[in-house]
Amino acid sequence: MNPSRSANRVCSQRHSSFFASGVLSFVAVTGVFNRITFPAFLLVPGLQLLPHFWRRPVSFFSFVGFGIVFASIAVLVDTTFYNPSASLAEVFRAPIITPLNNLLYNSNTSNLALHGIHPRYQHVLANLPQLLGPAYVLIVLALFSRSNLTSWLRNIGFVSAVSATAMLSIFPHQEPRFLIPCVPLFLSCIRIRRSRIVLISWVVFNAAFGFLMGVYHQGGVVPTQLAMPSVVAARATSLQTQLPADTAVTATVFWWKTYSPPLWLLGDNQYPLPLDIQTRDLMGISGAEMIQELDKAVPACTAEGSVTPPTQLVFLVAPHSNTFLDLYTASSPSDLDSGGTPAAPFELDAVWSYRNHINLDDLDFGSDGVIATITRVVGRRGLDVWAVQRSGC
Repeated sequence: MNPSRSANRVCSQRHSSFFASGVLSFVAVTGVFNRITFPAFLLVPGLQLLPHFWRRPVSFFSFVGFGIVFASIAVLVDTTFYNPSASLAEVFRAPIITPLNNLLYNSNTSNLALHGIHPRYQHVLANLPQLLGPAYVLIVLALFSRSNLTSWLRNIGFVSAVSATAMLSIFPHQEPRFLIPCVPLFLSCIRIRRSRIVLISWVVFNAAFGFLMGVYHQGGVVPTQLAMPSVVAARATSLQTQLPADTAVTATVFWWKTYSPPLWLLGDNQYPLPLDIQTRDLMGISGAEMIQELDKAVPACTAEGSVTPPTQLVFLVAPHSNTFLDLYTASSPSDLDSGGTPAAPFELDAVWSYRNHINLDDLDFGSDGVIATITRVVGRRGLDVWAVQRSGC
């Protein structure tokens, strides 16, 4: 055998090994820094590389070395993004490691409670059916076939999707978007028969869910944010019609049980009043905690018992389906205690509403039942803007 040809082949194999290790490291680092759930999908497939790394230690050290380089670049980019004024010394002294911060945040149950706590079966019984639709039924039925199950267990995509779903089900906060990578992995494992029933069910499911998720689910967040300047100005002028045109109005708008409002989409004001609107996202905190936040922001009644000054306003944006707010819409004698004093510390005055809004994150089948929950969420759909003032003022 020609020695030069043998040497070239060895060099080519080493170059290929280095290149493959670099690509794999880049994908792993990019995935982890982009999405904290990525390791759940990578763990089981990565175990298959252990024999290869054992036989070729150079590949392992190349993978680790490239990983350190790419991770360092990612940390440098994140640190300079979140702290643009940081010097190179500050980057090394106080680096911002996004996956670590994300992991520490999500390991705290009190933090997850702000976004919603779900049962352990949420991914399997609720989220996967939403993502897969009729294909979910086909997958479940196919699991009863021993030949299909044996074949799927040899499919690394299926094993990755199942193991990732199991690992992500450990965490108490579970959203369908966490399982989006499972969709192509599961669909690549099944053979969908070309039948009219399957085709019709697939089209109907995607059309219905596309309309539901694209139009109604949290559909009022953007329109409400666009309307807030006009809503605030209209409320201020309605409280005091003689308000000078150059009077500055300060408003604090609390958003509760909705997606985070996009601050950059705050709309234009149709009234000639200068506005200072502060947006506070309360996320999914409890009703009692929400009331505490309002109590800190709503001005106290004056000695004369006058209403809240029209230049210091407080608003609450919340889904109409949330029955907790019914306690604070005091408008009838039944809302007074035995002494004639308002039973609730605040009154909510509905000033604006957007009807095409459904809060699918507010489904509580365990406590309210399926029918009662759907009736409440769909029947009381809408996103309301409430003007908040103290009772008795």
